[in-house]
Amino acid sequence: MRKVWLVFLLPLLLVCGSSAVDQSSDKKKLDKPDDKAKKVEDTPSVKRGLWEAVMDDHSLVKVELLQEQIQVATPYGLLKVPASDVRRIEFMSRPVPDAPKKIAAAIEKLKSDEFAVREAGNKELVELGPASYHAVVEATHAEDLEVKQRATAVLKKLEQKFPTEELRRKPHDVIETPTFTIAGHIQGSSLKVKTVYFGEVQLKLPDIRTFSSLGSTRGATLALDASKYAAPGGTAWLETGVAVRSGTRLLITATGEIDMYPLGGYNGQYRATPSGPKWGGTYVAPSPGMIVGRVGSSGKEFTIGEKYEGTPGEVGMLHLRIITSPWSNASSGEYKVTIRGK
Repeated sequence: MRKVWLVFLLPLLLVCGSSAVDQSSDKKKLDKPDDKAKKVEDTPSVKRGLWEAVMDDHSLVKVELLQEQIQVATPYGLLKVPASDVRRIEFMSRPVPDAPKKIAAAIEKLKSDEFAVREAGNKELVELGPASYHAVVEATHAEDLEVKQRATAVLKKLEQKFPTEELRRKPHDVIETPTFTIAGHIQGSSLKVKTVYFGEVQLKLPDIRTFSSLGSTRGATLALDASKYAAPGGTAWLETGVAVRSGTRLLITATGEIDMYPLGGYNGQYRATPSGPKWGGTYVAPSPGMIVGRVGSSGKEFTIGEKYEGTPGEVGMLHLRIITSPWSNASSGEYKVTIRGK
C-alpha cells in the first residue's frame, strides 16, 4: 500500500516543487530589476555621432566620430573628455609634429650669444609660420632688448608672409562643452572618423580647423530643471543636443509637475504642468510653467506644452526653457521631456 501511495504522490510532489521553484524564480525577477533595462534607462539618450569638419583648405566634410573620448593636455593635467560632451573644437595650427616644443626651443635660440644659433632660431620660427606667431609676439615684450629686437624682426617677416587670419589662430586647441571651455593641446595625431564615401579614415589634426557637433536628429529624453530653466529673468535655455535640420519633424512630449511658489507655507499650492498652471486664473499663453522651445541661439520661440508635433521651420540645435513664475521667484521640481525627430 505504501508503494501505491508513493506512486501517486511522487508526480504531485514534483509538480509542486517545480511550481515553487518557478514562483521563487519569478519573485527574484520581480525583486531584481532587469540589468539590461536599467542600463538602457541609465544610458544618456543624447548621442552626438555626426560632426562637421572644416578642413585646412576651408572645405566641409560631414563625418561620424568613432572614438569615445578626446585627451587634452592642459596646465592642470591630462583631461579625458567624453566625445559625447564635446560641442565644438577649434584646432591650433600644427605645421609639424610637436610644434609647441619646437617653437619654445626656437624662441630660446633667439637668446643665444652665438650669431649662428640666433639665425637658426629666426629661420625656424618663420618656417613654423602662424603656429609661432603668439610666442613671437610675447617675445617682443621681453626685458632683454636684443631678444626684443630679434623677435620684432621675426614678427615682421611673419606678417609679410602670412594672412592676418592665419596668424591670429589660437595658440592652443579650444574644446567647448555644455558646462565649460577647455584650452590645451589635444593628444595624438589624428581623429578616427567614418565618412559616407570613404568608410573609416584617420583625419590628421593639422588638416582640421574646426570640428562641430551636429547633434542627433533621433532625439533625447532629459530632465528640465525648474530651478534653473524657470529662473527669474527667463534667460537660461537648455541645449537638448537634438539637431533640427531642414524639414526635420519633431514630436515632443512632457510630463511632471513643478512648484512655482515653493516659499513659506505655500509649498505645493501653486503647481504647474508643462501646459501651464493648475491653480486657475487667466493667463495669456505661453503661461507660467509652460514649456517653450527655440531652434538655434536666436530662433523664434514656440510653445510646446505637454505635446508638440510639427516642423519648426528653422535650422540649428533645439533649446528648451520654462515660463517663469508670475511672482518672479525661483521654482522647484522638474519635467521629463522626450524628443523624437524624423
